[in-house]
Amino acid sequence: MTDCEKYQELISAMLDGELTETEKAEIEAHIAGCDECRAMYEAFTAVSGAMTADVFTDDMRTEVMFQALEAGAAG
Repeated sequence: MTDCEKYQELISAMLDGELTETEKAEIEAHIAGCDECRAMYEAFTAVSGAMTADVFTDDMRTEVMFQALEAGAAG
């Protein structure tokens, strides 16, 4: 697993507030210097923000996040 793969897997957890401040700072430092991971972070941030509306079910949120992750891996 590359560093980018590791960080990309943790982006969702970071946006959900599941990481320690140290882990979050590590990811943010990586994102600052990596265009690919920054693009993934920005995509997840946009999706996460859009999914805060109550119109989405948990299954819908999971599916959207899964599709965003696949799109990032393919890009």
